[in-house]
Amino acid sequence: MVSKAIDLYWTGLSCRTASSFLERHEARAPGKSTVHRWIHRFASLVRGFISRLRPGLSGRWYADEMFTSLEGKPALVWEVMDGGTRFWLCALPTEGRVGTERQAEQALAEALENAKERPRDLLTDGSLAYIGGGRWVLGWRRVRLVRRISYYQGWNNLMERKIQTTRWRTRLSRGLGSLARGWLEGFRIHYNFVREHMGLGRTPAEAAGLDLPLLRNRWLGLIWLAV
Repeated sequence: MVSKAIDLYWTGLSCRTASSFLERHEARAPGKSTVHRWIHRFASLVRGFISRLRPGLSGRWYADEMFTSLEGKPALVWEVMDGGTRFWLCALPTEGRVGTERQAEQALAEALENAKERPRDLLTDGSLAYIGGGRWVLGWRRVRLVRRISYYQGWNNLMERKIQTTRWRTRLSRGLGSLARGWLEGFRIHYNFVREHMGLGRTPAEAAGLDLPLLRNRWLGLIWLAV
């Protein structure tokens, strides 16, 4: 029941709609507040487990920011993704309309913690925050920074497509709330380990060599492994 509710929510239903769906199809069903509690509780549990995993990445990272609202105020979500495997490495919410070097540094540091190794290349848009923010975290002697500013340079297409997936889910939730960090971590788990990537034909975790015994019910498998 827990894994069904969580999967339904991240597939695109609200807590209320997921609860109503289960009520129509199951003998007993959780209320919307229970679904909400499960989403955050088990995302935190699984997060502790996957943080110890070492994905096999391509070494070519993409980074970008998405404008959204955080408790009704302007905010940004900083995202970092590995290009070869589409493995989502970081989702960091920050307040304000304009990104800073300090925020970029925090996002890249979190991505490095999850990746367990530095990339060869970091591809970004025209934001200057990554220049100073990444200098201390990644070290430009080891990592090549590629800024794609115009259409003729190819833009940052892979990351822009990934941002659209996050934007779609936040619109369904009408922005981010007070538990934004945990919410984004739950969605990152679903994206990497549960949702099959259309371009890859498998999950980003599988593309990164993390062949976990999750069987068909992947959320339940993640919860069991975390326990």
